[in-house]
Amino acid sequence: MLRGHLRKLVPRRNNLQEAGQSLLGYSVYLKGKPKGRALLSYLTQPVRDEMSGKPEIEFSNRGIARSLPRALNEIGYIVDIVEWDNDNFSTKETYDLLVQHGSVNYGTLKPLLKPSGALIYFSTGSYWKYHNAAEKKRFAAFAKRNGFQPAYDRLITSPEEKVNHDADGIIAIGNEAVKETYKNFPRVYNLNLASYPDRNVEKIKKDHTKTKNNFLLVAGGGAIHKGVDLAIEAFAGLEQHLYIMAYIEPDVQKVYAKDLERSNIHFIGPTEFRSTAFYEAMDKCSFAILPSCSEGQPGSIVEALNNGLIPIVTRDVHLSVHDYGFLLKTASATEIRNVVQTAASLDAQEIAKRARKAWQSALKQHSPGLFVSTLESHIQNIIKETAK
Repeated sequence: MLRGHLRKLVPRRNNLQEAGQSLLGYSVYLKGKPKGRALLSYLTQPVRDEMSGKPEIEFSNRGIARSLPRALNEIGYIVDIVEWDNDNFSTKETYDLLVQHGSVNYGTLKPLLKPSGALIYFSTGSYWKYHNAAEKKRFAAFAKRNGFQPAYDRLITSPEEKVNHDADGIIAIGNEAVKETYKNFPRVYNLNLASYPDRNVEKIKKDHTKTKNNFLLVAGGGAIHKGVDLAIEAFAGLEQHLYIMAYIEPDVQKVYAKDLERSNIHFIGPTEFRSTAFYEAMDKCSFAILPSCSEGQPGSIVEALNNGLIPIVTRDVHLSVHDYGFLLKTASATEIRNVVQTAASLDAQEIAKRARKAWQSALKQHSPGLFVSTLESHIQNIIKETAK
């Protein structure tokens, strides 16, 4: 992956076949004679879009989907790509390498791997049992505070235990701490998520005397899992402002209806990625907050770094905040309030310095190029270890 935007690709179509939920014979980045054939279970549409010349701005999921087959090509494999939930795939091919995401179609794909082949599990989050336990704990706490428990919002319902145990190695998105969730597995590698470069240093400069009291919570679905409820409870007792650019499930939204009408809590809702409204919210704030209970490394926070926002996250967000961000010691409204007040008390010059470091971290530690090169290194290491 280039360190900037993707170049327009001219795909090799002579051996490429497209059929429903699969994309066969991908070799766009293959150089020289292939050393084998790999089967990848993830997403096909982002790859089809890339091959048609469509540019990409969102890395999380879509950028990953483009990076995985590229990395496999660059280390010498022709790649067949199957949707992660396609359990009807059939082929006469056998594979030297299987890169599996999730477990929905593992039973279908595993028999296609040669006896001498390597199996890699690619994870976009924490170990599945750790993830589920964390979510259940959050929901139990919510129920205790509010008197009812909504349906779980991000529970993994297809057990991943067998594929985790069968795998010759696991590659998990997140910092070093994400590996601790896989502590019972012998060969685990972590990988920082990336963000496509977007805004130059001039655009991340802002008057922090005007934005230092503004905090942005940007996230995907799953309000309780992401800690949106905790953030609302925290800011209900603060003078600082919370901007929520996330989906809140209707039954959860009803609980906080009055709080969402407070003058310091601004519910924006889901917003199109890198749209005018998206940038307006980013530009209003100096800080990005996410008190989630289990992540790999959320694209929302990496994108916030890319816009020069200073992160305030729980340890389970699995993002290294270094010397510029804040780590929540506990996921509680009290802890959030304390950290928010500490962050807002910094002078504008210190905030500007930290914001620049956050932006530089996005460019250097979360670049698409580093993502692909690290991914290639991890895959090659697992293959070498498997061959011993």
